Amino acid sequence: PPPAQRRTGRAVTRDHLLFVVDALGTIAPQHLDLSGHGEELGAFVATELALALRRRNRSIASLALARSAVGDDGAEALASVLGANGTVTTLDLSSCGVGERGAAALLRALCGDACPLRELKLDGNDDIPPHLLEEIHRRLLRGALRSRLDAALRRRPVPTADGDGGDDEPSLAPRATRAAGRASSLEVR
Repeated sequence: PPPAQRRTGRAVTRDHLLFVVDALGTIAPQHLDLSGHGEELGAFVATELALALRRRNRSIASLALARSAVGDDGAEALASVLGANGTVTTLDLSSCGVGERGAAALLRALCGDACPLRELKLDGNDDIPPHLLEEIHRRLLRGALRSRLDAALRRRPVPTADGDGGDDEPSLAPRATRAAGRASSLEVR
């Protein structure tokens, strides 16, 4: 039996998944794993999740929807918010029924400058043409190289007018803060 049935005796339903998606406005997990829900997590739930990512949630860095019925419609909805959300760096759509249309939408998102995605898992989606998978791979590599270059540039001192890069200059290094009580991970099984 699926993990949810082993623990509770009841399967997670579409309504349960929609409740979790709706709660993203009030909770702020860094990782959200909704993998393994098959038909319950279809294009409708994926679209609602995309809307929540666009409107209410700016904390999720890793989103796993593997082994769900996201399909092309759900992949398109998720792709449309990747740049606008700005925080999702890992997306797992393995074995989600994504085909050529969904993969093309994800590729278009990766071509945008604002897309933070650095890892995209698409294994088990046999209807994606090999040329699209290759181009997605190239775009992810370019993004990873760009990220490394940006990080290296942030670590360098900011040159001053006299060129000394002194300590009195503002730092470009990112500051990491974490809100007290914020959940770092949410997994629904």
